[in-house]
Amino acid sequence: MEIKRYAKRLFALGTGALMLGATAMGAMAADLKDYPAFLVKDGSFNGYMVVGENAKPIDNLAMTDIAAGMKYKKAAETATTTVSGEAKKIETSTDNFNIGDAFSDIQAVDLDFEDLPTTLAKGTYINDEGLEYDFEQELAFESGVGEFALFSDTDYNDKEPTLGMKLTKGTDFITYTVDFTTQPLSDAGSSGALPDFEDTSLSILGTTYDVIDATNSSTDITLTLLGGALKDTLLLGESKTFTIGGKEYKVEVTFVDADDGAKFIVNGEATPTLAEGITRKLKDGTLIAVKEVLTSSKESVADRAEFYLGAKKLVLENGDELEVDDEDVDGVTVAVTASASGSDIAMSDIVLTWAPDDDMFITETSSAVFPVADRFSFAYKGFTTAAKEKITIENNGDDEMALNIPIKSGNAEIKLLASTNEVNFTLIGGADSDEGLKTVAGAAATTVWNATSHENMVVTYISSGATAGESYLLEITKIDTTDGVTFKDSVSSAKWEDKKAADTFSVGSATLTINSFNETTNVVNLTGGAATYFDRVISDEGMTFYLPIAGAAQSGGGYTINTTAGAATWILYGKEENNNAVLANGNLINITMDGTGDVEVSALAGAGTGYEIADTEEYTYYVTSALGTKVLFDQEPDQDTIEMEYHGEESYGNFYVMGSGASTSTVAEGTWTPVAIVDATKLDSEVADYKAQNLIVVGGPCVNTIAASLLGNPAECTTGFTAGVGLVKLFENGDKVAMLVAGYTGDDTRAAGKFVANKWKDLSGKEVNIETASGSITTVAKVEAPAVAAETPAATTTG
Repeated sequence: MEIKRYAKRLFALGTGALMLGATAMGAMAADLKDYPAFLVKDGSFNGYMVVGENAKPIDNLAMTDIAAGMKYKKAAETATTTVSGEAKKIETSTDNFNIGDAFSDIQAVDLDFEDLPTTLAKGTYINDEGLEYDFEQELAFESGVGEFALFSDTDYNDKEPTLGMKLTKGTDFITYTVDFTTQPLSDAGSSGALPDFEDTSLSILGTTYDVIDATNSSTDITLTLLGGALKDTLLLGESKTFTIGGKEYKVEVTFVDADDGAKFIVNGEATPTLAEGITRKLKDGTLIAVKEVLTSSKESVADRAEFYLGAKKLVLENGDELEVDDEDVDGVTVAVTASASGSDIAMSDIVLTWAPDDDMFITETSSAVFPVADRFSFAYKGFTTAAKEKITIENNGDDEMALNIPIKSGNAEIKLLASTNEVNFTLIGGADSDEGLKTVAGAAATTVWNATSHENMVVTYISSGATAGESYLLEITKIDTTDGVTFKDSVSSAKWEDKKAADTFSVGSATLTINSFNETTNVVNLTGGAATYFDRVISDEGMTFYLPIAGAAQSGGGYTINTTAGAATWILYGKEENNNAVLANGNLINITMDGTGDVEVSALAGAGTGYEIADTEEYTYYVTSALGTKVLFDQEPDQDTIEMEYHGEESYGNFYVMGSGASTSTVAEGTWTPVAIVDATKLDSEVADYKAQNLIVVGGPCVNTIAASLLGNPAECTTGFTAGVGLVKLFENGDKVAMLVAGYTGDDTRAAGKFVANKWKDLSGKEVNIETASGSITTVAKVEAPAVAAETPAATTTG
């Protein structure tokens, strides 16, 4: 190939630009493995794609390949939650956990062994006489407690508005029940003892407890249970090492007595004499307890102790707080139901009722744990929505209020009302005399559309039963006595041309009939079909808004406005679908617009309770409904605005009751989505300051002056390049990034561009060489930028 030099116009870039190769190659944060994330903002390319003015067409092809192949990871709209272990999602086949619901609304039936087979397992209790009694374990939610809602609380995340659940201090939340299907019996012993319950075992909450004491006073039963991480028996003087939670404990029995109990040395720490059923907390918090002092059958002398290490002691006293390890568990009360049965005492159930002793929060980052053996926790794993449709109600300048809404044919801006006097709303539509919005009440209405004063009309179709609907924003582009009337979709630009009197035609599923038209007066008389409306607009996902109609002043649920008498405010009524997708049959949201001074949104109702985001004067709301529309009311700018996120179908929270050892993980996988590239291509001669923005520079220094500067203006423009090899290289200057895609020839540049377009996931590091013939990475290049040329280069290029 013929070696050519740079054109003199290189120096138009400036002396500072020539220094980039020598100064901007320090430590760089960007990495090719992250391409194109460092060049994308909000789904759009954030910079310029630059090709040399004197480059051959093949470099343009390389740039086109790169642009067509550029994709970014769009955030997932839904997340997938995986549950491991024993857990129960709170939902039914017909009812999800919507905003406004509580646990009891969805889970009206008690949870049992079918829901949590291990934690709530069925069991059999055997009394001291060997009689068997079956029991079941159940978990029930108190009615109406713990509403799924948006909340803000000083005790949670600095009052940041959060979707989840707040459990209020002192309010009963759940009851846990051991329900004996046949009632255990015990003789009523002396001093209130229940001897047939003592020295028995009861397996509840995933743990087997020994009943070491049972007493009764007028059918008020108290049970003392002892369980532990391990249970063993040691002879007097014997020692043994145990491991609990990864820690070793050397235990020696130093004293036993049939009446007094036993003494131990644990890891060098001596205990006092512990009677049967008495616990002792060691210095590290581990409990040791004596279950029983045992006597040698031969000598009839107490010579060994059966004990628990890592013990857990529960005292269940009817009508009192639960006691665990000799301390009351605040918020958990006990009920042991018993009755006299002849000379015996019959026990029917054991109930633990939990009312948190402090406010608790169930959110994506916070669970509520039942404070008994940590066997239950209550978790929230995000909000599932079917769609996220953005709708805004905002000012269009100082004098107009507009509804920006996605409809059947695309995103539409509908001018609703305007004020021409800064006192009240004077016009339906825009502020200029030819920007009116033609509206008329009801279905199958007849109206006269004056195209001189009315720029647009909304045409809406609603099916029988209101299970489907669609809207279009139309304008009239021609009224001709001979040709007829031409209508245009203001969003998609679709046309319905040359419609004449008596013609009936379809706009989507809606129908219009032309009654008459007049070119001189620029009016069209038309009638909508039986299911066609001119007074409302339906978003593509099904949110209905009622448009302003000239008439008496608005009152109640009406949407008329008297623009002649002057209305300082007007309410835009919006209605969700219901859970069965029936249009305008869900919750009503009222948005008040104010025409005094600069027009704005002045009030919001029907969207639930709003909470300020930090100190931004922007308030978040979620509608209490099956769809759970999200609303942002921004009161920070001079003219307040509303932004809605309409979900289109049922939305719900994912709440779980987690059993022993259960866990969840939530993954939101994004999707690879084409990057929007608008007005981003430039010639090198069109870039005044290439350090001011991000760049993808296509072509080497022989054909692209920006590439030359990035590489330090080498004396020979092919320096560092090899025939048959393409180059992708990153440069960074402050918070801006330039990515060079080039080669020794035009074919090498094209090959590098194809690699970036199709195999970008294989890129990594700062600099990569690509084999032209195979289209694969050969090496990670380590070529340093050459020194800056000391004098003005001359001449031209090849590839």
